[in-house]
Amino acid sequence: SSLLTTFGGQVVEVLPNGMLVIEAARQVEFSQQTQTIVLRGLVRPEDISQQNQVLSTAISSLELQVRGKGIVTDYTRRPNVLVRLLQKAVIF
Repeated sequence: SSLLTTFGGQVVEVLPNGMLVIEAARQVEFSQQTQTIVLRGLVRPEDISQQNQVLSTAISSLELQVRGKGIVTDYTRRPNVLVRLLQKAVIF
């Protein structure tokens, strides 16, 4: 699968070597599921365009986190300890 989108982000730190630490987040909704995508990485100042944009290919040490909430996430998450104990105790 693939994802094509744009992110609004910001510089969260300037490293001693001049590299910029950037971070951006975006929420995407589909199939009753909300995904929060968080992007973090390093960018050289010269890779920022006149339109204040950076291509993903110019981001080094890229970290991408995807967190979900909704029907799919709720049913794939492991139940808490109490629920697991009750499931073991009750035999259908």
